[in-house]
Amino acid sequence: MATKFGCKKSVKVEAGPFQLHYGQSGTNELLLLGEGNWNILSRMTGEGTDVYLDGRPFIHFDRSPDGSLTNLQMHLMDAHGKQTISLVDKDVDGQWDFKFDEIAGKNFVWKDGRWIQR
Repeated sequence: MATKFGCKKSVKVEAGPFQLHYGQSGTNELLLLGEGNWNILSRMTGEGTDVYLDGRPFIHFDRSPDGSLTNLQMHLMDAHGKQTISLVDKDVDGQWDFKFDEIAGKNFVWKDGRWIQR
């Protein structure tokens, strides 16, 4: 499967209901996880990693020089594939820092246990 995305080699591993396809080509890596009707595709490019859910952007994160994660972003879409909300966790501490409401055109920051419009 990974060869369809430009990787020279592809390895398929089955673990119960999961199928994991892994491919590597130079510094780019690709993972494809399929379970039922859901397909998750992860592609590493440079210092960042993009994760796609059924072909649509879902999560992006960067790696610091020390290998730790930073700048985690999650994009939520409606049934028509239109991006509705984006959440950002800058320091990847498990707490979202920013929320962007694409439909309302508003930005929020997490402060004192609630979302406050910026």
